[in-house]
Amino acid sequence: MAKERDPLSLQYDTWARARLDQMTADPFGWYMSRIISPPGDPVDARGLSAHERAVQRSLYYQINYSPSAGKWVKNYDWSLQVEWGEPVYRGFRILGGGERRRQMFRRVVPGGSASRAIRGKPQVAYTLHPELRADALGL
Repeated sequence: MAKERDPLSLQYDTWARARLDQMTADPFGWYMSRIISPPGDPVDARGLSAHERAVQRSLYYQINYSPSAGKWVKNYDWSLQVEWGEPVYRGFRILGGGERRRQMFRRVVPGGSASRAIRGKPQVAYTLHPELRADALGL
């Protein structure tokens, strides 16, 4: 049985599909989108609001979804890369008021290109820096 998707992510599927079509037409090109989260949107342990996480999940789902199989199938042809800017708040932040705006930078590259590109970057040793590790349980 397939895992049920987050209902918030489903709201972004049409948007994500259009953005992926744009990115695959121009591989390696970086694109920017501004994601707006409503006041009081919870922020997870990794610093993304619920709406930011939903947008990111939807992009990854759409790039790996196979209409012919009717399910998620790992796409080895394309690799999605996402970077986030710093959040900016508009309005009052007291008691969760004010919307949050954040830039998302995204691109797709042919599958093998991503692994070659990452090899050229200095790597952070997460084993040496426990504070940089993701908390899988969200505690």
